Amino acid sequence: MADPLVDVTVRVYAEFADHATLAEVLTVVRQCRTDLDTPNVAAVPEMVERLARQRLADHLASPAAGNGSTPEQHRVQPHR
Repeated sequence: MADPLVDVTVRVYAEFADHATLAEVLTVVRQCRTDLDTPNVAAVPEMVERLARQRLADHLASPAAGNGSTPEQHRVQPHR
């Protein structure tokens, strides 16, 4: 099984390549992973909210099993 953080690192590096080295991105990604292993109690609500939004967006973007829905029938509006 591939390490999912490799994909994260590649995406983040692609976004910040003009301003950060791959080594810097790797260091930040590793530190973020460590920080999330034991999250600060104050950070938990934000992390839960972000995860819930992503899971709902993913769910709404794919057809629901058995109900004939298509991704086009679901529109997820970004939080404002």
